[in-house]
Amino acid sequence: SASASEGLFEELRVLRRAIAAENGVPPYVVFSDKTLAAICDAMPDDEDDFLEIPGVGAAKLERYGEAFLSVVREWKRRA
Repeated sequence: SASASEGLFEELRVLRRAIAAENGVPPYVVFSDKTLAAICDAMPDDEDDFLEIPGVGAAKLERYGEAFLSVVREWKRRA
């Protein structure tokens, strides 16, 4: 549902902000809002799924994939 994925989107934004702050870069350098929305739509299960998402390349998968995947997995577990 829209509200459910909105909640996930917010969690992903919080994670993105934390990663960005840690790396001293603006949040959009980690992932754009568009990519976060695509993650919410795709609900990736693993790295292969994550790599299919527009805006995710090998470097970003390597750097941030596990953190974002674990938020999605946790979200699905609670759903």
